[in-house]
Amino acid sequence: MDAALDTAGEGMFYAGTARIPRRFSSPTPFEIEFDLSRWGSPPGNEASARATAALSGGFPGRATFEPLGDGRGRIPLLDGRLQLRGKILTEGKEFAGDWFFDNQPGGSFRIVEKGIIFL
Repeated sequence: MDAALDTAGEGMFYAGTARIPRRFSSPTPFEIEFDLSRWGSPPGNEASARATAALSGGFPGRATFEPLGDGRGRIPLLDGRLQLRGKILTEGKEFAGDWFFDNQPGGSFRIVEKGIIFL
């Protein structure tokens, strides 16, 4: 799947892939394998600047998707410091919303089927 985070609602900040074993509409938590790299846009806010320092240019690693009910979910990364919180869309094929670093809003994110963000 394609994955992208923007900075303060502006340009792409981090981008890459997410490998998931099933749809986001799953009622049980599951592990996601990420391979995110720094993209071109500079940090647009405090949370983005702090995330840049903590991610050190990228995030190759695993995280757990946590369904929260009512079509929503959460993915904590970096021991919960970076959190993706959002809605499950397109019958579980997409997950999109806002990301936070140390509980400060950083921007938005999307995880969608491969080829939608990057051709």
